[in-house]
Amino acid sequence: IASRVSAKVSGMETILSYHDSLLKKSDVDLLSGAGWLNDKILGFYFEYLERDVFPDFAQDVQFITPDVTQLIKLYEANDLGMFLEPLCLPQRKLIFLAVNNSESVHQAGGSHWSLLVFYRPENKFIHYDSGSGMNSSSAVKCAHKLTPFVSASSTPKFINCDKTPQQLNTHDCGAYVLCFAELICRKELMQDKQSVLGIVTAEYVSKWRIQTIDLIHKLAKK
Repeated sequence: IASRVSAKVSGMETILSYHDSLLKKSDVDLLSGAGWLNDKILGFYFEYLERDVFPDFAQDVQFITPDVTQLIKLYEANDLGMFLEPLCLPQRKLIFLAVNNSESVHQAGGSHWSLLVFYRPENKFIHYDSGSGMNSSSAVKCAHKLTPFVSASSTPKFINCDKTPQQLNTHDCGAYVLCFAELICRKELMQDKQSVLGIVTAEYVSKWRIQTIDLIHKLAKK
């Protein structure tokens, strides 16, 4: 019993406090091996991209955290203003949402993540799903609910990207979402010529997991 208790305590050890993100050891451990990434890891990496990787484009891009995305999907549109109006979405050229297939507002869960991106110049939502379109209905809900808040010139198109790289297991969906988001930003904001759809492979994602563990520990030392 004592060993079980100590294991639980050690899993709650804080590894990183980064702006609005707080990562416990149990969260960071998900990046090792076959861990299914939770909302804490996705929220942290979105915040890292916003603050450390693309700070010069703060007026152009918005990363919406997984918890707010869940509210967008499940709350009534009339109740979303208090969450979305402070984000100044009508000013953003790119808006990223990590979509989960959970139907609960009150607790984290679900079994799959995908990426929904609003491209203002083309006035369209594109859904990138590494799980054969598993989250299509959830993504459509999010796009529909978000549309009134982006002040688009007309109703945006919704596109399921059928060329999205596919995961080879049941646990890498969150990692694919974060890799897609970073590469899309580099392409759209920095004119990076690398193909997002061609570069993200199982090997790429595995390397990203290792690099992100290293990143977290480096940030923790600052």
